[in-house]
Amino acid sequence: MAIESALRPAGGARRGPRAWRLAVAYLLSLAATTLSNAVLGPIGLVVFSAPDDFCAFEPHWSVPVSVAAISALTLTWALLAPRVRQPRLRFYQVVRGVVLASLLPSALLLVTWRSLLGVVTLVLMILVGASATYLALTRIAPASGAQHLGDEEGQLQ
Repeated sequence: MAIESALRPAGGARRGPRAWRLAVAYLLSLAATTLSNAVLGPIGLVVFSAPDDFCAFEPHWSVPVSVAAISALTLTWALLAPRVRQPRLRFYQVVRGVVLASLLPSALLLVTWRSLLGVVTLVLMILVGASATYLALTRIAPASGAQHLGDEEGQLQ
């Protein structure tokens, strides 16, 4: 018992999200992103007449990219949550930066590929994946010590 109290951070300091909650949030965000890509990909290819060789709508390209992005964001949340003040706000800023960085190549597609609706479909795929990942990680695997909703320091305004 004395060892446990010695290892526990003083002052009720925040600990990171529990590993099993991170795993559940990771799997849920991966499933939601893959499902949305499976629905939006054919829409981009068929309805909005994207080129047949456009690889972003093909599952064998979109799934590995989604796995890599969700894995990186999950690792970022696991490292960020116990170390910073206002972890949800800081993670929101990270996700927003990732989305903005992802939109630059999409915008460049408009120069070489004249399908505005296809690019909009790609942007929707990015936004759905980022939203699903953010919500799954911050709601299912919150930083320990923070309340589920409305934690005092994590309000997004």
